[in-house]
Amino acid sequence: MVNDVVQHVSMASLRHVLQFHHDASFERIVACSVIATASADDIRSAERDVEASLSPCGPQHALNEMSRLRMSTVFATQQGQQIDLVAQNKIYVESLACYPADILTKVCRERWRFWPPLVDIINVCDNLLRERRIMLAALKREPRKRPTSGNDDGGAPTAEDRAYVAQRVREAKEALQRGAVAGTRLGSVRN
Repeated sequence: MVNDVVQHVSMASLRHVLQFHHDASFERIVACSVIATASADDIRSAERDVEASLSPCGPQHALNEMSRLRMSTVFATQQGQQIDLVAQNKIYVESLACYPADILTKVCRERWRFWPPLVDIINVCDNLLRERRIMLAALKREPRKRPTSGNDDGGAPTAEDRAYVAQRVREAKEALQRGAVAGTRLGSVRN
């Protein structure tokens, strides 16, 4: 699932910026941290890419996906039950238009055999969206004091540089401890 989420965000901007911490099955991102060697420019670029990947799809895309889903699933009703399909579609579209287009498309085109309850679609969308929000939170937490890639003179590290690295090491150790407590394994995305 990690690669499904990350593929819609420019991998070029994330590859050298984020390290992903996964759950025990390596299917979900549970935390992210910015790689200490990432430049401020790279961090800003990755942040823009992740923010863009969170843009809502809008009602028209949601309506198109709901129509496609309706045509590809069995709609099971109890005998004698009347369903107002127009009202139901309206509720689904209003509820799902806030999700990014690629996430909604992926979820609606999964192999649903029967018409899924709205809550099931929302839960799957939320799980995919959560990983992008984790990435964005990690990027926004990162201080912007680091030199940009074009301004690095390659000289000896300053006291400020050493303090910055020491702080990043402390944060990484804390993330490792939190992961161990939660029963997670840590790793990074392999391309």
